[in-house]
Amino acid sequence: MPAEASSSGTLGWRVVRELFEPVVVVADAGEREKLFAGAARLAESVLGDSAGQSAASRADSVAAALQGLYWLTAQLAEQEPLLVAVDDAQWADIPSMRFLAHIAARLEGLPILLALTARPVERAADGERLSALTERTLLSVVSGLAFEAEPRPPERGRRDKAGWDRARGAG
Repeated sequence: MPAEASSSGTLGWRVVRELFEPVVVVADAGEREKLFAGAARLAESVLGDSAGQSAASRADSVAAALQGLYWLTAQLAEQEPLLVAVDDAQWADIPSMRFLAHIAARLEGLPILLALTARPVERAADGERLSALTERTLLSVVSGLAFEAEPRPPERGRRDKAGWDRARGAG
């Protein structure tokens, strides 16, 4: 799920829509029903036919949309491991940055990799957007993660034992 932020967009949820619309648009009615099941239904205010309208701009609606987007992301990750990639994050709109911060704080236990690229920015408003995401959220998430010192062996059938031993430096 890649997205690229740009300085030209001031629309709310633009990066979020770039991330999810490729999945949502191609889904048939049955797949959409599964994607938006349960709490994920709250994401329809952002990704549905009336996406981006005032329904997802009030504070209570934003909180509900963030929760729905989280559950939609989690349901997609249940199907297969998920990469959420955003290029030029310094240009992302505020609601999308809130979503990225929201899922960044809730990644533990989910097969999701959140990858952002950003350039340093000189304009304060853009720097504040990125700072709010990176300093308060991502750094605390990264510092709170526990990493295994010893790598786990690959799943059966993915590599032969000799290849695994060479990768670990054994034998």
